[in-house]
Amino acid sequence: MSQDISKNTIIILVVLTVVISLLGTWTVLNEVNSIRLTTPQVSKEAETSGKVILTIDPPKEPEVFSATGRVVLRKTE
Repeated sequence: MSQDISKNTIIILVVLTVVISLLGTWTVLNEVNSIRLTTPQVSKEAETSGKVILTIDPPKEPEVFSATGRVVLRKTE
């Protein structure tokens, strides 16, 4: 026969789970709050134009492969 886990053990495990969860949440929130965002410095002479080259190649012809094989189907009862 297997023994049941006592109520005290279950209560301790639940309390530990909640404490660990709260500590993890607190740690993540502290790290998120400590992040400092910096904006990139833009010079006064920002470029307003540019050049883009786009080349579209025609599709290639598909290659044809020949294959042979044998399939056997057996009906089982």
